[in-house]
Amino acid sequence: AVVQADLLANHSTVGPADNGNLVFGNATGNSYDLVGIRQAYLAVNFPHVTVIGGRYEVKLGNGLVLNDTSDLVAVTAPVGPVNLLVGYLILGENDSGANGINPPAGSTNDNKAFAVNAGLKNVAGSGWDGNLFFVSADISAAMENTLTVIGLTGNGKVGPASVAAELDFFSGDETSSVGYEGTNLLLAGSMPVGSVGL
Repeated sequence: AVVQADLLANHSTVGPADNGNLVFGNATGNSYDLVGIRQAYLAVNFPHVTVIGGRYEVKLGNGLVLNDTSDLVAVTAPVGPVNLLVGYLILGENDSGANGINPPAGSTNDNKAFAVNAGLKNVAGSGWDGNLFFVSADISAAMENTLTVIGLTGNGKVGPASVAAELDFFSGDETSSVGYEGTNLLLAGSMPVGSVGL
């Protein structure tokens, strides 16, 4: 069991403070001013799987799509060399009072997502880690508003440099006549330069 608190959270004049990266969803990572619960989850280990339930910090790939806390139920399991995660997430709790004076009631109004993540460490002994994820989300309670993301990442070293790469594909429907389509591309690198005397 894990509980993580935010102390002296970001100040917000109305409603909850926001300590997460709201890349995907509209109300994840919220904590009230002064003290809030960022994570509170239970992980139960079985011989071949681990079951996780509660508020959990979720990062897909390098965090371009989702890097925040979410209420979830997830199962992780090693499948050969692949570490597989399958989860059901609540991205926005729209029936809570924090999101409006008269919020719509009922769990059917929450922003929900189904996610599958497959990670591979040290691919073929190369020192590179690969990651493939799929997310299907209902991101609006007011209308038919769905978003699907497929992402592929690769992180490793090229000589002395550390390299991170990610490619994401977005598709979905905001309304019956308006759709989502887009791509994320990340290529980042860093390397040590030694000490500099001043």
